[in-house]
Amino acid sequence: MSKSVVLLIAEADRHLEECGYAESSKNEYRRTWQQLQAACLERGMKCPDRRFAETYCAKRGWLSPGRSTWGARCARAVRYLFDFDETGQFSCSQPGRVLPPVEWVWALDRFLATFAASGSAPRTWEAYRVKVTRFLLFLADSGVIDVSGIVPGTVMAFTATLRLAPTVRASCLYTLRAFLRFLTDEHDGAAALADLFPTILVNKDAVLPSVFTALEIRRVVGAADAGQSTGRRDRAIVLLAALLAMRASDVKALTLAQIDWAGKKVSFPQVKTGNRVDLPLPDECFASQR
Repeated sequence: MSKSVVLLIAEADRHLEECGYAESSKNEYRRTWQQLQAACLERGMKCPDRRFAETYCAKRGWLSPGRSTWGARCARAVRYLFDFDETGQFSCSQPGRVLPPVEWVWALDRFLATFAASGSAPRTWEAYRVKVTRFLLFLADSGVIDVSGIVPGTVMAFTATLRLAPTVRASCLYTLRAFLRFLTDEHDGAAALADLFPTILVNKDAVLPSVFTALEIRRVVGAADAGQSTGRRDRAIVLLAALLAMRASDVKALTLAQIDWAGKKVSFPQVKTGNRVDLPLPDECFASQR
């Protein structure tokens, strides 16, 4: 810590206000920081380091795999205090973008660089970044700050926190498997990590069907109120997805300038791949004009 714990907490408290945290969250952070400050002053320590903070959190049971949600939040509050000292912000102070713990930034950057080198789209990198960051935050909360500290038990404890839809959970596990193999191959991670999740099963019966019948599609199209602008919009979205097999991201990004009404086609760069595609507009897309 580059300054006294008393001064740093005062500055971090002001940062809470500037970031617009909820009152309950601010009180929780303040209470945790004041407890840490009291422990430091009791030992005559003005500028504690991360190692002392980890020991302190461990003694309070905030880093154990079976810790409560409250304990995990307390450990995170302590970590954010040190992040603020080093970077001037908390790991989550950027709206909509959660940052990885400072001690794990290098691993995330190098992992994502492998995808950049392979030509993967930036949108794909961002999806990987979000999933790996979640794992890295768990590691930091568990007191794991380097590759040698990652063991199968810690990884399995993390997977137990993934209370997500089956397909989303499977996607997280695929990314986690790739990250663990990267650490094993490139950074001397334990060999056992590369062998985790040899097969990832998905309960397909637990998710919505991926294929709809022609009757179901007609019913959805017919349910859109053509007399309302929102109804015409909804009808267009369903037709683009059902008849042209456009991804949701491509439908969302589509603009009127990309539609050639005279030529009856739509041309756009795919969000996922960046490749340009030209698709014919079916007659159904002109039904509302008749």
